[in-house]
Amino acid sequence: MEGNKIKDLLFFVDGRIEIYNLSRNGNGFTIAYCEPLGFLGDMEYLAEIPTPNNVEALTTITCIAIPLKANKHILENDIKFYKFLSKTLVNKTLGLSQSICNEKVPSIEKLKSYLELIGKNHIIDTNLNEIAQSIGISYRQLMRHMNRLCEAGYLSKGEKKGVYIMK
Repeated sequence: MEGNKIKDLLFFVDGRIEIYNLSRNGNGFTIAYCEPLGFLGDMEYLAEIPTPNNVEALTTITCIAIPLKANKHILENDIKFYKFLSKTLVNKTLGLSQSICNEKVPSIEKLKSYLELIGKNHIIDTNLNEIAQSIGISYRQLMRHMNRLCEAGYLSKGEKKGVYIMK
């Protein structure tokens, strides 16, 4: 959670997460989607700062917690650990760079990319408010885009309300 001091460095080994920040008006800005292997809390550990962002599990996740108080002296002297930590930070930086570049991409294209990312077996069964927040648009704008994608034959509405099928 944003603003908290970390007690554990989390080694992320399974699942998918979203790292995001909230603007003052409450809109979410997705910084990155992460898949294993990597760390949560790496920036906070190295810079000794509170968490600047929020993290949300998009699927069931598995993490291994490394208590910092008990292990800091070991970690600080492990060159392999720091090398791996550096690689994960580079990947996060590249992801953030891509997110910033994506700000210039039309929202309907962002939506299509996001749907491809989250669609399981071509089925979109995710809370539509969460989708809107993840790509930084209003629910109303999301519904307009979903309708356009249905009209264009990219999606079709499922039998259950809020379920879509990618073609």
